[in-house]
Amino acid sequence: MLLVPEGMVSLNPPAAAVVELVDGLRSTAAIANTLSTEYGVDKDVMTRDVETLVSQLAAKMWLALDASANDEPPKEV
Repeated sequence: MLLVPEGMVSLNPPAAAVVELVDGLRSTAAIANTLSTEYGVDKDVMTRDVETLVSQLAAKMWLALDASANDEPPKEV
């Protein structure tokens, strides 16, 4: 389940697996890599699917994207 301003949304298992890994630190590429390994799915296919889902969630304003995000881990200051 995903809590959104309009109520709650029931996610299918693949979408739930993606959302569970969204933590503000991982990139979509890192999420796709984790899931492709876990489920034995081609990395390019998983990357496309993760990016599509994230875009759809962002379009509904259920997820905020950080344009400055990249694949590098956060740096200690």
